[in-house]
Amino acid sequence: MYHDRCVGVISLVALTREQQERINANIQEFSDYVRHVSTIFVSRFLQERAVGDNIHKIFLTMIENMDQGVLVVGNDQRVKFANQAALKIMSVTQGQVIGKSIQFQPLTFEDNFKHGHMQAHYLL
Repeated sequence: MYHDRCVGVISLVALTREQQERINANIQEFSDYVRHVSTIFVSRFLQERAVGDNIHKIFLTMIENMDQGVLVVGNDQRVKFANQAALKIMSVTQGQVIGKSIQFQPLTFEDNFKHGHMQAHYLL
């Protein structure tokens, strides 16, 4: 949040039961990782706002260079961007996923809000 405006959302997505089990088994490490990435992003966001650079360029560069799969979803629930790691995980191309409507459904609803994070799978 920056000036009461959301500047980004980070979530973990499990596409298979194995991935869900891996997230569950390493939830603290993943939570720490997401917190760390969000701190870096907010820091860069504030630095770049101060010098007037284009935040979208910085944001996309950070996402593209992450080793985790990342989907950027707009307010209309359509995929706006997918990094190479996400494309590889889903075995799709940019053309197959960009513009597609997507839904995220909690896998562990009760635990999501206790720990302040969301585990989900997606439906394209």
